[in-house]
Amino acid sequence: MHVAGPMHGQRPTSQKIVDFPAKERYIKSSNLKLRIFLLDPEVRVELSSKTRFFTQENVDQKWFVVDATGKTLGRIASKIAHIIRGKHKPTFTPNADLGDFVVVINAEKVVVTGKRQELKEYYHNTLYPGGARFESIKDVAKTKPHMMVEHAVKGMLPHNRLGRRMIKKLKVYVGSEHPHSAQMPEPLSL
Repeated sequence: MHVAGPMHGQRPTSQKIVDFPAKERYIKSSNLKLRIFLLDPEVRVELSSKTRFFTQENVDQKWFVVDATGKTLGRIASKIAHIIRGKHKPTFTPNADLGDFVVVINAEKVVVTGKRQELKEYYHNTLYPGGARFESIKDVAKTKPHMMVEHAVKGMLPHNRLGRRMIKKLKVYVGSEHPHSAQMPEPLSL
């Protein structure tokens, strides 16, 4: 490998030209990295140092269906939040809602581990004096099991107006039927 630097009597530059055996030449600068292929002198590829940001018009949003039967609540919620946020795509933009839709079926068959079955409580306040309400996870699993998945995923999304928009892309249903067959959701194994 040969490193070309400044010649005798020249001022040093911030660029170094490095020759690699694969007939490629990298020009390394402090703020930009150019890759020039020497196989064809007409073809030049430049990598920009600017970050690209995407909008909803640039990205298509898919639908996925997840079966929660026998899955651990926290593990499935983190993977669902990852998909709803759009972090699995190369077009991820932190300040835009570019994620996919997720339909969760069999929410009543989700599993919690450890002592959560006895100790975990959901908190709600009516905003009246003394309006704190606590509900155990056992009661929630019997009456409204879809709330367990929604609450877990919502806690893993951003806590701002973007997160409130993202949570609307989560559809949770008790049982194996859902009304979103027209969107043709792809099965997703987590």
